Amino acid sequence: MNILWIFHQEAYQKLEWKQIQKQQVTIGSELEHTVTFQTYPKKEEPITIRKEEEGFSFHVGSSQTRKLEPLKAYKINIENEQFTLYLSQQKVEKQIYYIGHLPELSFSTRRMHNPLSLNKQMRG
Repeated sequence: MNILWIFHQEAYQKLEWKQIQKQQVTIGSELEHTVTFQTYPKKEEPITIRKEEEGFSFHVGSSQTRKLEPLKAYKINIENEQFTLYLSQQKVEKQIYYIGHLPELSFSTRRMHNPLSLNKQMRG
């Protein structure tokens, strides 16, 4: 399963391509775009991402189309705003825990390092 991550400032959006049911996704400032960011420059064309036979591609307005490769970050600067595209190819496992007022940290469990050495590093 392909998951498209879009990072901007302190926020991010995640789209599972299977749920979208389209061959194309747009990122912009208008409600008709698949992903909407209020800070996206209104005068600029949206970022367009397409699913093709050999993978995914993206372009901004009339700029050259670039291939969107999995597990590689693509930074796009539009005026003074930076957007980062990232394509992953696995299902995200989701678990939610109530932590109250404490700061939240997320760790991947895919490649687990020795948890004891991690604890030592965190303690100083």
